[in-house]
Amino acid sequence: MSYMKAIFPIFVIVMISFLKSYGQEVAQPSTGIVFGVLKDSTQKMPLRSATVSIYKSLDTMLVAYQLSGNLGNFKFSKIPTGTNLQLIVSFIGYRTYKKQFSIPIGSSSYDFKEILMDAEAVELNTVEIRRYRPPVEMRGDTLEFNADAFKTAKNAVVEDLLKKMPGVIVWGDGLITVNGKTVKKVLVEGKPFFGGDTKVAIQNLPKEAVDKVQLYKSSNDWNAKLDSSLNMNIKLKKGWKSGIFGKISQGYGTDNRYNSQISLNTFSPRTQFAAGFASNNNNVLVNNIGEVIKNSSFKGTGVDLDLQPDFFTEGLNRSTSGGFSLSHDFTEAVFDKRANKLESDYFLSNRTTDAIRNTLSTINIKADSNLYQKSDEKRTGSILKHNFNNVYNFENESTKFRIIPEIQISRSKNTSDFNTASLNDGGVMQSSSSKYVDDDLSAQKYSVNIFYRNKTHGFSLASSSSLDNRSNLRLDRSSFQSFSSIERPTRLERYYDQNIKHSANSLLLKLERLDSYLGLDKIARMSFENSISFGSDKTDNRVDDLKDNIKSKVNNTYLTNVNTFRTIDDKPTIKVEKVIEKSLLNRFSSQLYMGLDLMGQVYSQSSRSQKDYQQFDDTYLSFLPAATLRYNYYSDLTRYKSSYEINYNSSRSYPTIDQIAPLVDSANFYFRQIGNGSLIPSYRKDLSLSYRLEDYNKKNSTDSYQLRIKLSSINNAITNSVVYDSLGRGTGKFININGTKYISLYGEFRKAFKLRGNLLQFILKPSIDQSIQPTFINGLYNRTNLLETSNNLTVSYLLKDILQVELSQQYMSNRIKEANGNIAFKSSLIGTRFCASLNFTKSLNLNTNITYNINSVPYSKSYSFTLWNTNLTYRFLKGNQAELKIAALDILHQNKGVINYTAVNTLTTGFTNVMQQYFMVTLAYYPRIFGKGK
Repeated sequence: MSYMKAIFPIFVIVMISFLKSYGQEVAQPSTGIVFGVLKDSTQKMPLRSATVSIYKSLDTMLVAYQLSGNLGNFKFSKIPTGTNLQLIVSFIGYRTYKKQFSIPIGSSSYDFKEILMDAEAVELNTVEIRRYRPPVEMRGDTLEFNADAFKTAKNAVVEDLLKKMPGVIVWGDGLITVNGKTVKKVLVEGKPFFGGDTKVAIQNLPKEAVDKVQLYKSSNDWNAKLDSSLNMNIKLKKGWKSGIFGKISQGYGTDNRYNSQISLNTFSPRTQFAAGFASNNNNVLVNNIGEVIKNSSFKGTGVDLDLQPDFFTEGLNRSTSGGFSLSHDFTEAVFDKRANKLESDYFLSNRTTDAIRNTLSTINIKADSNLYQKSDEKRTGSILKHNFNNVYNFENESTKFRIIPEIQISRSKNTSDFNTASLNDGGVMQSSSSKYVDDDLSAQKYSVNIFYRNKTHGFSLASSSSLDNRSNLRLDRSSFQSFSSIERPTRLERYYDQNIKHSANSLLLKLERLDSYLGLDKIARMSFENSISFGSDKTDNRVDDLKDNIKSKVNNTYLTNVNTFRTIDDKPTIKVEKVIEKSLLNRFSSQLYMGLDLMGQVYSQSSRSQKDYQQFDDTYLSFLPAATLRYNYYSDLTRYKSSYEINYNSSRSYPTIDQIAPLVDSANFYFRQIGNGSLIPSYRKDLSLSYRLEDYNKKNSTDSYQLRIKLSSINNAITNSVVYDSLGRGTGKFININGTKYISLYGEFRKAFKLRGNLLQFILKPSIDQSIQPTFINGLYNRTNLLETSNNLTVSYLLKDILQVELSQQYMSNRIKEANGNIAFKSSLIGTRFCASLNFTKSLNLNTNITYNINSVPYSKSYSFTLWNTNLTYRFLKGNQAELKIAALDILHQNKGVINYTAVNTLTTGFTNVMQQYFMVTLAYYPRIFGKGK
């Protein structure tokens, strides 16, 4: 804990420096305000969204700029006095207005009063445009920032540019907001850039290649005009619309740790191609080609170590992976309104894992009475995966078509040794078991999804088909011994040969404008859709037992079985929607949306088996309504947007073959699951409420708040009734029960201050989840009340391009109450994390993070440890394209893998092996060629 005590004074000093700079800014005596009103010279109408800029007359350096308000008004604060300045106003279709001025020393303001703008039918002087290019312009519904108007350091990337733009916040978790509104998509030349990950575009493209940054709204939903998405498009300069970037690195460290990575990416106006490779034995887990690209960024300010190993993943992992992605446009894209595009990617990953875990499970069976199970496991495994995905998109004004074929092939091999001991409430051992498992699983999945929509007639059709084959060979060698009864020891050696063929096919038909056909389009909007799906699972199991007396395999006729389980799910739905809109020009806009889904469901399932009790046919009819009520309000005067939404949804869950009539395997000594042929479907109702506020009014700060509450209840929930014997063995039977309830609360609060090139951010994410899950334990009614809370507060401070610090506090807790109201189990996790990134020079950077964790569990002492990682990075060669990194990870050698989770009436705690201390030196090179050989 002493490490964290040293951190807080440092953070306080940084905060004081921010507050000091803030106070200096507020109290600056040599500044004043500049204001005025823009009007059309002929009609005297106010001109909204004109670009108003102030430059220094001597060197034409930009001082400030903004867009005129709804009434043509503008107002600048903190403008230097006694300085020769020039006001420039530009607006499409009008002559540029220019005027030299100065705020007299001793005066606090300068009033331009009314500026009359003259219409202009001819082109503006091109020399003047180059000299005084407006930093921001409004072109129709698109806001454009001119990149050259913002000064950045050499070798800057787009992220550096965004941080200079007014109202734009690049948050520490990667989110981008503009005046408080979240940017949903970042495009380059109107197209997703290498999969659409924001960081790939803004941390690799050089700032000097950017012509404009465009912001525009889009909505694919006719009822969401005020709830449209904000998108960002990075428009490149002529001659800079192609390039090559990537990373080649090799690291080697203590304990023979290594990390190799290659990422090469090339793009042109129509084609993007990426190839990547990664190999390591330090728990850096890469799952797709997108992660290789994202973790190869040339530059990104932040406090997370690049490609940091996962120190909390169970076991020690060695992985080798690689692949490619290709995206080609057959025509030029115009933002996201047209498409004729093919995307393909292939990825191979090979991972081996060595894991060791030791756990203690506390099982509450009645008031003040528990069972205990101690377990230790040693597992060695490997998995090889191939993923090949393709997407073809075609879209124009009248048609949208998409086809997605996919292939997934994998093979995994695992060997495990388990040892389990069961103890009574007094800590006396009642029984023990051991198990050795050798498992070999092969799987192949082939799927194709097709979507077609006729925009003109409002008709769409979507189909999905998949075939999944699995083959599993498994050896289970196990034994069981009782210490409190005369039961004889049991030994089994069982061989499994399982083959599963799963197929799924679905078809969705949608008629969007049913109201037009029925003549009801003036009353409400109506649509009809029907979703029907077919599923089939054919399971072929052969199980053999090795008999000691004859030393040969004998077929287990009970577990050997062939079963075919089929389902048909048909959901016809009529949707009724109504939108009421109100607005007052330059004042406010509001929208009320009402939606009602009238859905029926016909669900049938059949089972055919060699076992008579696994043969059945069931058909269920259900009515499952849903409703949505949403209200959006936007104020032009106070510049804030609020959104309220209520959703109601209903659904059914149907009993499966494994719940109705499973085959009970006696090799599972400590828990046996039996079925129930009398199960009926469960019925779930969900009610959710959400609120969101976005405040755009404050010049130097951004506010965003959202809150969501969800209430759920389940009638006839399918759960387990468990009976435990004196040896600690449990037998579960599926039953229906009423009274299952869930409530969840989630909030997200963001606030950012942007002052004098510095940035202060606050992010608070609280969540509460509570569930009431009734069941029966040893024949007695038991109602488990599980409460889970999580609170995460992050405060970060960016001092220009020199220093970034971040402090986060996380608190998580679990609590289980018995039926009598007593607390059976209570556990918690408290985590404090301090991160810092310091640029000593433009080439030398120090990045460090320290995490302090406290785990509190019942019946045991608290576990605490500190994980401290740091690295020193030096960039050299032209353009800082070469990098030398020295990394020290888990410096204090304290990292622990703590296991702590709850489930119904059970708390499980323990430890697992995780990655621990090592040191590594890495040499990397970033190839970067943009434009015509630049």
